[in-house]
Amino acid sequence: MADDPEPIPISEDELGELFRFRQDPTQIVEGDGVVTAWSFAWFPKDEWTRATELWPDLLDQMPADHDAYSKVIESRLKAATAAGAAGSPDVSPLHVDELIAEYGDEAGDGRSRAKLSAQVARHGRAISWPPERNDRCWCGSGLKYKVCCGPIPAE
Repeated sequence: MADDPEPIPISEDELGELFRFRQDPTQIVEGDGVVTAWSFAWFPKDEWTRATELWPDLLDQMPADHDAYSKVIESRLKAATAAGAAGSPDVSPLHVDELIAEYGDEAGDGRSRAKLSAQVARHGRAISWPPERNDRCWCGSGLKYKVCCGPIPAE
């Protein structure tokens, strides 16, 4: 959104301390404690398949089917927003190769996903959420948001 503040750069250590919801969102906080940006990590369809092959523990709390996985993320986005968090989160598409390049053996760890999520948001590669009703859904289905993830209730 046009009125949303730009993310600010912070250290990798700070990034790892800032996520607090269940699906690797990261908040970027200014010195006065005001959240200026926050984002949920999300794997696009091909990346989800590869991520779950490399890190099967992702399936402990998420469905294997990508459409169902995206619906869970939508539900969590709505729940986090309803909980009174500042502004709307973005969705940071994660790519397995980028995770591995950045974090090596720790690439499958939730903290690494959170850090990369913040980097993606900070560099302007995150998907703005929520889309308008008649816009294409953020999940990549090709459907309008109002018939895809839009009706999904908060978790």
